[in-house]
Amino acid sequence: MMERKTEHDEEAGPSRESKPTTQRIPESKNETGDVVDAVLAVAARVEMIEKGESAQQTHTTKQTRGAQQLKLNGEKRSKTKSSKEKSINALVAKYDAEMREKDNEIENLRLKVSKLKRNQRRPVDNPCVTSRSATKEMDEDERSTASEDLSSGDRELVESDVETEVEEKPLTRRQESARKRLSMPLPPFSGAPEDWPAFISCFEDTTKACGFSNLENLQRLRQSLSGDALEAVNGTLMLADAVPDMIKELRNLFGKPRRILKALLRKVRAVPAPDADRLETFITFGLAVKQLVGHIVGAKLTEHLSNPLLVEELEEKLPPGYQLDC
Repeated sequence: MMERKTEHDEEAGPSRESKPTTQRIPESKNETGDVVDAVLAVAARVEMIEKGESAQQTHTTKQTRGAQQLKLNGEKRSKTKSSKEKSINALVAKYDAEMREKDNEIENLRLKVSKLKRNQRRPVDNPCVTSRSATKEMDEDERSTASEDLSSGDRELVESDVETEVEEKPLTRRQESARKRLSMPLPPFSGAPEDWPAFISCFEDTTKACGFSNLENLQRLRQSLSGDALEAVNGTLMLADAVPDMIKELRNLFGKPRRILKALLRKVRAVPAPDADRLETFITFGLAVKQLVGHIVGAKLTEHLSNPLLVEELEEKLPPGYQLDC
């Protein structure tokens, strides 16, 4: 029994001696784990440092790009500003030139108005018998007064205008006689196209027969025009030299042949058709047709007198029994 215990003890002895060995193994594992943790920590630190450096580089790159972009934007703004300044300077120069032109026009209008005022101050009882010597004297006074207020260049322009007015032909004996016999006023004209032939024929015939000047025609137009016709030329009724332009403007607005013919046809169509039982209706219709023919001839539209459509339209207004006689 003792031997067995001894053997058991011997067997147990080595096992006890081996216990420290089994206990050291965990200690070596802990040391290895610490080393691994340290290595991982160092690697993490290195990675963080590298990330920080890359972030720093990225930030620096962004700052550089931002600075370059700001520089480009500044250059673009400077170019845009310079181009805007050039355009503004060009507009200012153009505006100054236009203002100088307007000032010159205003000065010319002022001179013309002053001439008209001086003409109106002179007593003219009968413009139809105004002598040529009085007109020359008036023009010389206007020339001397206007020349005192103008520079050399403007004075030459005004003198040339006055000389042109003085060069009008003197009145002949026939024109002086016509002034005494013919009526000076023009027929009233308010802008109705059907009244244009009578108005323009009176204006042209009396101007040619009596030798009326622009100033005299201006006075006649002031007394004759009204309504739409007056509104159309109201801005130029203060200038005697503008009389030809006024007549041209009135002709374009109210004296076109098509408008005249349409107005005359409307007037005839408005006349009631003749009644076979009432002879006075034939007289009224006949006078309307006669007036239409007179206006067509006065407007120099004689080709419409043979217009078959116009003739047929007038014929259809007659009673059936009278249409056969046409």
